[in-house]
Amino acid sequence: MQYVRVTGRVDCGGAFTTGWWSSAEPEKPPPGVPDPDGEAGWGAAALDHSGHTLARAPGVLTLSAPACGVRPVQNFSAVLALPGGTASVAVRDCGRDVLRRTVPKPAAVRLVEPLGPRLPRRHVRVPVQIDGPEPGFGAYLVGTWSPPGRPPVPVGMVNLSAGEPAILDLDLTRLPGGEGCRLEVSYFDGVREATTTQGGLFLPPQAGVPVITSPPAGARIPKGVRVSLAGHLDGDGEASELVWIVDDDVMGMGPAATAADLGIGVHTVTLQHRTTSVALDFTVVAAPVPHNGLPVWQPPWRSIIFRSMTTHQVYTAPVELSEQPVHAG
Repeated sequence: MQYVRVTGRVDCGGAFTTGWWSSAEPEKPPPGVPDPDGEAGWGAAALDHSGHTLARAPGVLTLSAPACGVRPVQNFSAVLALPGGTASVAVRDCGRDVLRRTVPKPAAVRLVEPLGPRLPRRHVRVPVQIDGPEPGFGAYLVGTWSPPGRPPVPVGMVNLSAGEPAILDLDLTRLPGGEGCRLEVSYFDGVREATTTQGGLFLPPQAGVPVITSPPAGARIPKGVRVSLAGHLDGDGEASELVWIVDDDVMGMGPAATAADLGIGVHTVTLQHRTTSVALDFTVVAAPVPHNGLPVWQPPWRSIIFRSMTTHQVYTAPVELSEQPVHAG
């Protein structure tokens, strides 16, 4: 079963403005959201051709921080199941329809010409054929590039509802490569999603270049503070092979590490991947002495005369004054 994420905005007067909808995974509503089988509050519903409710989903409203002089609005979101026979989707406020969108007839999507299987490292335009009704409001194409053993990478979005041609522009000069890459193209018609996938693609790998993101070059770090080392690999390769070196000491491997107990002075951090490395300098400085800006209080020591009751010797001693009265005796 497909699911759609219904979004929009509710102004201070209760008027609803639709947002961009998208396909979604089923999710459990957070605590405090009205019962999806009831009609309390805001929600979404899937309807058949006769207007009978096939499924409901509670809506979640979150307050949007307004700009100066603008009244606050609330962002609406609901994840709705689309059973077979769904003809329209309605947004409801306490059971009252505030928006109803017709579900288009099912569409199919395919590449006009298959890619590859061996791809050059250059810009490639990929025409997409959509078999179905003319794309309506909220329709778009989105592409995803999946290299082997690495997370998928979004490669572009085409706003079909704005009249853009159904052509996906792939910049293969920057995408991660390898044997067994996959291109996935999804068409969202405003309510539902159709997807086509082409796998078995080969894009020549390009050497990974390590990039340091923390600490910044020239940073001044107080002594005693653990220095966070963070970076990534720009290109093909495994981030787990990154090696962190501070001065001549290895601090760890992978995209992150820490360095501690560094002496005062200039230090060099190096991030190395196989035969390629980058380096930058930072400085460890003396830790500042905390000071709250108030004058340091000194106790009012004074010297007063005491007479010994036994030896009748006179001497002086520093004594802290007290607010209690002193009685002679």
